[in-house]
Amino acid sequence: MRIQIRWWCAALFLISAVLQGDEHPQTYVIKGAQRFTSEHQQKLNQWLDHGVIQTKRVFGTYPFTMELHLHPRQGRQPVPWANTWRAGAQSVHLYVDSRFSLEHFTRDWTLYHELSHLALPYLGSNNAWFAEGFASFMQYQVMHQQFSQTAAREILPVLE
Repeated sequence: MRIQIRWWCAALFLISAVLQGDEHPQTYVIKGAQRFTSEHQQKLNQWLDHGVIQTKRVFGTYPFTMELHLHPRQGRQPVPWANTWRAGAQSVHLYVDSRFSLEHFTRDWTLYHELSHLALPYLGSNNAWFAEGFASFMQYQVMHQQFSQTAAREILPVLE
């Protein structure tokens, strides 16, 4: 019975988010940006803003304020590690290597994956398989939407 209630809550949230459209602006706060240079802060802010907008195009507006936490970490990719925290605020912790370009960040899947986790209520550790599968599937939906729009903008002037 508990799982059924969670599914109904998730379904209602997704439906209401899509129906709301742009009526309620996407809200998020960035925490930890002061750990980076001003140049890297600007790039990371652009990346986070872009990621939230792209995710909103798929899910609609989330009915809560997200906390996006930035942590410096060097790695072989722009975001070597990330996770969501659900205690208190709906939070995403992103461990980022700010040496990468903005293009590398926007093409990385991690932010879209973590933001997709927030589309569902916490399902418990027994259902982690579903939460991960959902977030993995939805990250590609967000990226497809993003890159198909980019491709359309690049192709349309050529066709005119």
